[in-house]
Order: sequence, then C-alpha cells, then structure tokens
Amino acid sequence: MIHHDTIAVGAGLAGLSFAYHFDKDIPVYESLDTVGGLVRTIEYKNCKFDLAPHLLHLRNPYVRELVFEKLGLEVENHRRKAHIYYDKTIIPYPFELNLLNLSEQTKKDCLEGLDEVKSYSKEEEIEIRKGSYRDYALKCFGKGIANHYLLPYNRKIWDTEPSEMTCEFMSHIITADKEQIRKNAFEDNTDSFGYNVEFYYPIHKGIQDLADIFAKQLTNIKFNTSAVFFNTRNKTIEFSDGSIVKYNKAVSTVPLQTIILNSDRDDLKALAKELVFTSVYTVNLVIRGTLPDTHWMYFPNKDLSFYRISFPKNYFKKSTPADEQIIAVEVGSRNHNLSIEEIERKVVEEIKQMPIFKIDELVFVHSIKIPVAYCIYEPKRPAIINQLMGELEAAGIYQSGRYGKWEYAGMQDAIMDGKVMSEKLKSL
Repeated sequence: MIHHDTIAVGAGLAGLSFAYHFDKDIPVYESLDTVGGLVRTIEYKNCKFDLAPHLLHLRNPYVRELVFEKLGLEVENHRRKAHIYYDKTIIPYPFELNLLNLSEQTKKDCLEGLDEVKSYSKEEEIEIRKGSYRDYALKCFGKGIANHYLLPYNRKIWDTEPSEMTCEFMSHIITADKEQIRKNAFEDNTDSFGYNVEFYYPIHKGIQDLADIFAKQLTNIKFNTSAVFFNTRNKTIEFSDGSIVKYNKAVSTVPLQTIILNSDRDDLKALAKELVFTSVYTVNLVIRGTLPDTHWMYFPNKDLSFYRISFPKNYFKKSTPADEQIIAVEVGSRNHNLSIEEIERKVVEEIKQMPIFKIDELVFVHSIKIPVAYCIYEPKRPAIINQLMGELEAAGIYQSGRYGKWEYAGMQDAIMDGKVMSEKLKSL
C-alpha cells in the first residue's frame, strides 16, 4: 500500500490548478494518457478537434494574470460573433436584443409579450430567480420571447422541461433592459451585451494548450491510472493499475455521482442516482465550402436535433489544413446510450438541407461523446450535493471542479476552484 498525505484525482483543469497552487510535487492520478479532462484537443487526420467548443472568457483579474503572465499562455483575442438561426434567417445574439430581422409575426409576439411584463427591481428579480427557469423567462421577458427562444433553446440544451429546472445556472447571465429590447426591434443593435463579448483562444494546439501549461509546472502526474474504488472508511483508493493509495486528504474532480457509485457507501448510492445530467455528442463535419462568418450559432428550432454549432476555423486557423472547414455540431440528451452512428447520420442529413451552408465536399466526419456533460439543475439538486459532498469531506475527499461539485461552470471557474481548494486545505 502506498501512503500519501495529499493527492489529486483527475488532471482536468481544476485538478491541475489545485496541484499547481498547493504543491507541484503531489501525485495527480489521471485515467487518460494526457491532461485536460474536457479541456482537451484531439488530433485526427491533420485536424484539431476540441472535445466540445471551449472559448476562454477570462474576467477574473487573478486568473488573467496567472494564465497570461505567469504561465505565458499564447492566445489570440476575438470579438464575439455569435448568432441565432430562427425564422429561416440568421440574427445576432442575443435573441431579445435583435428582433429587427425576424418575421413580423415573431416580432409582434415578442413585443406584445413584453408589454405584459412589469418592471422589476433587482431584489424582485432575485426572488423570481429562486423559482423555475420557466417562470423566470415568462415573468421577465413575456410569452413571446420566452416561447420563441428562451424556453425551446434551454429545453434542447438541458433536455429538460424548463419548469423542472431552477435558475441557479444563470449566475453570470444578465437580464436585458426592456426599453432596449423595444428599441432594437426597430433599429440595429450596436451595443455589446453579455458576459462573453470577447474571448481568447490559444494559438498552437487548441484549447489543449491551456491544460498543458499547467501540466508543465507539475512533477508527478500519473497517467493511465483510473480510480476504480473509493474506500471512504479506510481512506484508501484503489486504482486501475492495482495499486492502493492511503491518503489523508484527496481532492477529486471525478463526477460526484461516479465517486459514490464506485465506493463503499452503499447507503448513499440511491441518492447519488437521483442526480441527472446530459451526454453531449459533438459531430464534426470537415468540409470544403462556404460557411457563415460567425464563431458559433444557436438553434432553438424543434425540427433540428442539435442546439448549437461552432465554426472553429473562424477563431483557430490551425484547426484544419489548407481550406477545409469544421462544422462542430452539438447534440445533447439525457439518454446516455444513443447510437453515435445514428446521431451522425441524422446530423449530416440536417446540415446538408440547410441553406445557410454551401458544402462543396464533405471530406469526413469525426464524432466525440462526452458521457457527463451538463449537470441538470433540478430543485432537489442542492440538498443532494450538499449531503454527498459533506459525507465525502468527512472521509477526507474534497470535491472540486465542474463535475466534482456537480455544477455548470467554465474554465475560469475551474482554475479558481483549484486555487480556493488549495487555500482551504493549507488552512486545515
């Protein structure tokens, strides 16, 4: 048996950040042969595919200084070009501030719905956000905007009825001003809006560059070593190579549900199974042809299987050689056993029928499945995660990162999670 005071399980961004801030020599156990978790880039047939689109929205001053100055990540800065496909036309994002080019009927629906909405104080909106996402959309935007875009889009991305979701995932989302919505229904929107107005993207290998710069600072990453069983009573973890590690403190970025289901805590397994999530299938069509001049596009339409498409070549020239382009199509589902071949077939058929793409040649298709993608914010979620995380922490296992904490979070959050966890353990 191997003894360590502190270990990290998972070399995703949160685990790498924890080791970097806590002790660069601690063992970091990683199931794959590379770092990054979901912040990875796969090379296939001379193309570079992120597991799913990952764009850096770094607003935190500490993270910006760490990533750009201390670690020296080389990036290109981009001004957001995001759009929505609706009413058989392309409009800029966000939907509510760009009603101008929609059909007269859609615009009429949206404005009439907005007329029924009262003006809320900040405190009143906070109270509304304590309810369901459906209630928030209807109360703050009215039936038109809610039913044409907000509800159908969120129903697709989460594969969940908005009435069954809380608004906790919206901490970084701003509610647009009602007068601005009305104004922009009759004139072009020239204002930037939202948390992702600008973003950064690495210039060498893809988003993999971000994980790699952290990994270069660490000395003890153990690749191809999966945690297969957590014995919380003995404070040991069994790994796929047969080794058993005795720990005092273990920081884990493994999905919260997965830890419980692969542990000695039979008393908690039924509770863990109540946590729900989507899988995401990214179908990458490598084509020759002409694509819209945008970075990504949203698709609320019921008749299309996907919710978002990204166009990596428009922000990462090295994603393909020569003149090939990538159409990165995302399909989400709470059915975790869908046939990826069937999803590919359907997506390719749908893309070929869309007039916004001019495809001269479909070179090849490469698909990636993310088994645990979006953790669903059901009303029961907070109580479940608090109990599970509390039980694990009592056994010296501290959860960090998007899946460890079972939340919706970005790369900046993962980096900060690692730092905060480091400070917490140093204080014990």
